[in-house]
Amino acid sequence: APPVTPPDARLASARAIASNGRLGAARQGLAECLAASGRGAEAARILGAPGAISVADEWRRLCRSEAAPSAERLRTCVLAADKDRALDALREGARARSPFLVFVEKDPLFAPLAARSAFRSLIDKPAPRTD
Repeated sequence: APPVTPPDARLASARAIASNGRLGAARQGLAECLAASGRGAEAARILGAPGAISVADEWRRLCRSEAAPSAERLRTCVLAADKDRALDALREGARARSPFLVFVEKDPLFAPLAARSAFRSLIDKPAPRTD
């Protein structure tokens, strides 16, 4: 057998973790990575999604869900390519002083928002709390 390269080893490790039914977040994270890299069918299999439901459809549904926490909506809105709703979720997270925001500036997932001035202003100067 050929030697396992580091990227292959990381993917194999992620797949092993994601196959554990008790680790739903790991499974979802792997599915998001696969779908974001154009491997939607594999992502749907990992999530156990029926063939008619695409991962992108699920992202759009979660992006529109007001019940989801702002950090979850931010991620899914970026993945669904809905920048306006993503910025709304980012504003909400900034108002609530979400600890998740410390990762947003450096995470490449959020790069599509970086060119927006609203993104820069929220990252550079978090909004005041409104309680």
